[in-house]
Amino acid sequence: MQGDLQRQWIVDSGTSRTMCSNREWFTHFTPLLTPVKIVLGDNSSIQGTGVGRIAVEMKAKGQWNRAVLQDVLYIPELHGNLLSVSQLACHAANVRFAKGGCQIHDQRGVLTCEGSLCGNLYIMPIRVILAESARMAVAQVDAFPTDGEELAPHTDAATALVAHSAMSKANVHTWHCQLGHRHVNAVLNMVRKGMVKGMEIVGSSSLTPHHCDACLKGKQMHAEIQKSMDSRTAEILGHVFSDICRKLPTCSHTSFEYFITWIDNVSRKVFMTGLHEKSDVAMHLKTFVAWAELETGKYLKILRSDGGGEYIAGAVQVYLKEKGIQHEITMPDTPQHNGVAKCMNHTLLDKVWSMLQDASLPESYWYDALEYAALLHNIMPTRTLDGVTPKETWSSNKPDVSRLCVFGLQAFVHVPDKQRSKLAAKSLTCTFLGYV
Repeated sequence: MQGDLQRQWIVDSGTSRTMCSNREWFTHFTPLLTPVKIVLGDNSSIQGTGVGRIAVEMKAKGQWNRAVLQDVLYIPELHGNLLSVSQLACHAANVRFAKGGCQIHDQRGVLTCEGSLCGNLYIMPIRVILAESARMAVAQVDAFPTDGEELAPHTDAATALVAHSAMSKANVHTWHCQLGHRHVNAVLNMVRKGMVKGMEIVGSSSLTPHHCDACLKGKQMHAEIQKSMDSRTAEILGHVFSDICRKLPTCSHTSFEYFITWIDNVSRKVFMTGLHEKSDVAMHLKTFVAWAELETGKYLKILRSDGGGEYIAGAVQVYLKEKGIQHEITMPDTPQHNGVAKCMNHTLLDKVWSMLQDASLPESYWYDALEYAALLHNIMPTRTLDGVTPKETWSSNKPDVSRLCVFGLQAFVHVPDKQRSKLAAKSLTCTFLGYV
């Protein structure tokens, strides 16, 4: 019976995790640096040494249904393979026990698997889909994640049993470049904690700073500026920080010489726009406030900026008073009092110079890189937020990074038949600068 159980799947209402004893079944596997201790019913213990995903087919009503078992713990010494009822329930599946059998319904209520009672065990008709070669995950983790950490609660529930979403696969260096030269630990955490969809890392997980010349050329040390406040507002648009970056040494090809940022205190989402002149601030401020209030259904309450002439100009002050927006102005020569905005501008420019160096583009393309850097900031983790991104905090929508590209990447654009002759090339060679 023990030999048979090694290849069987048993539904177990007492285990907190789905467990498997066959390493070759995993299509995606992450080894644990610190094995997790599993206590058995006789008080003996065995160790789980990894976690991953297993592609399977489940039989119901004579039909085989493809599915993916998520967050499966690998335990070499386990005599059998266990399906955790609690874990399936957490992923919105429905497990029903009846006399002589057991049924599993997916998140849409469709019967996915039906098994039978053999002795005291519910044996499920499940066969594993073996890949030609199993992939070893690049990210080793220190300990087995708690329930929901690897597969976050906000992840689409349909992935708990059936895989529906496309995955973008690349090594850690490529993701580092695609995400605006973000620190490697932040990139790896996006995968470990399930903070985004469509992202998978292959190859080695190590990337030291000297491996990225663009980071060395684009990032420099600077005096520390306070990034947090003693107290924070509890709602979106309750407190917004703003700052105008000093005049850039090179005018952009779109004729911008400055840019302005707005950072929401709660979500840390950043919004930015280019400026031809500092006198354009009033117009862009009105546009931003109108859009943000319409987007969120909330009202801007407090705006913090320095005492620059563009913000204390009559038109801006009149507008803020009419809207009932409290204007906090920092004292002269105290940039740390507006540290959130100052640091944001510095962080964005760090990414800009790194991406321009990496793409070998002239400095006049700084605004295109800046727009892409702001987009990347909003879909990546920050120290201020716990396990979520600015975009998700702002809109409750988890960002999808499966279609991200490296800034400056060569791209080929198809030319419609109406716009070319019969002997002309069907595509144009272009450079990727971001999304419209």
